[in-house]
Amino acid sequence: MTKAGRPTKYTPERVKRILDAIRIGAHYVDAARAAGIHVDTFIEWRKTYPEFSEAVEEADGACMVACMAKIQKAANAGQWRSEEHTSELQSH
Repeated sequence: MTKAGRPTKYTPERVKRILDAIRIGAHYVDAARAAGIHVDTFIEWRKTYPEFSEAVEEADGACMVACMAKIQKAANAGQWRSEEHTSELQSH
């Protein structure tokens, strides 16, 4: 007997779109939209598919590391300033 209802939107292609978006810094709502699903579906998938939830955590971590590396690179090159410091310079 087959399960009735709509086919699942949980596909490898859709998961990849979500994870790629998160890796470059998209918020969960925007990553879900980019994959054509509602954020509630994204949240449900995290509860239903442990491997998806783990992949989301990994993508979050990869994003954070990439962002920190960019800041570190700019700081090492003397091209990074804190927002506070930038505000002080603009007011002078």
